[in-house]
Amino acid sequence: MSTSYALQKRDQVAHMAITIGDLVEEHGLVTVEYKVGRTRSKFQQAALQVWCRQTADLFNEQEIARAIKSPIFKSGEMEAPWSPEAVKYEIWRPIQKAMTGHDSTTKPTPQEYIQIFDYIVRAFGTKGVRLPDWPVRKPNDDQKNSR
Repeated sequence: MSTSYALQKRDQVAHMAITIGDLVEEHGLVTVEYKVGRTRSKFQQAALQVWCRQTADLFNEQEIARAIKSPIFKSGEMEAPWSPEAVKYEIWRPIQKAMTGHDSTTKPTPQEYIQIFDYIVRAFGTKGVRLPDWPVRKPNDDQKNSR
């Protein structure tokens, strides 16, 4: 079982302490982990994965070349299809690192995600490429997933 608390006020700590105390009595052991500051949500992670997949699909459909460079290839590089991982590691992460200094996609704030996305979209837009919109959860998505 896993439960998360986002605490913004001191009086919220008391409620969490009571809940943890009850769990210790019931189960004998509870492990508590905490993070300071706003962290990437599950939805933010899922949105990045969806956007990378959609972008890879778009690049492959539009036959936008992806070159893998290596001294083992006679010409020095070889064309390869785009994958979601390639979009994440070859496009998203270098821009993220330059803009935020963070290597891991778990580190930027939600606001930084917006800035990174906007920058990438503008950069490709100047080349005539319209990238997919950022995926947004619709209110009825929760109902579909609970069935």
